[in-house]
Amino acid sequence: MSDTTPRGSGAGAPEAMDRSRTLVIERLQPLLILVAVVVLMSVLSPKFFSIGNLAIGVTLVIISGGIDLSIGTVMSLTMVVMGTLVINLGLPLELGILCAILTGALVGLVNGGLIAYTGLPPFIVTLGMLGIAQGLALTISDGYSMYGFPDSFQDWS
Repeated sequence: MSDTTPRGSGAGAPEAMDRSRTLVIERLQPLLILVAVVVLMSVLSPKFFSIGNLAIGVTLVIISGGIDLSIGTVMSLTMVVMGTLVINLGLPLELGILCAILTGALVGLVNGGLIAYTGLPPFIVTLGMLGIAQGLALTISDGYSMYGFPDSFQDWS
């Protein structure tokens, strides 16, 4: 007699699929909870996206065993990117702000990727990024302060 059961669909296949689906859900669960909390809090309080909440976020990172030493220099880098685009190149302020946010997100993606996928300690990764971001900011700005933002910049603060 020949076996008519297709390969790969043995009795263990459904259990393996359920196990992998459960692992994906377990991995995504903290992210989904975070997104839900951010959406809920931004609806409940218009002041949710304030500078004070940044400090709370950093505190949570430190409590969880991680630490980001590059926050200050990444903020400098993002402002230098925005200043260069808006002041030196004359691009619209909104585009400069968007590019600054994207710069910060890219740095966060690099930091997170190095920590998550290489297993390097957050302290080491963010210490290295501190130097990289500072060097980039100083190189882009030639070490000079940036001034001369349009008056509409005050409306964003």
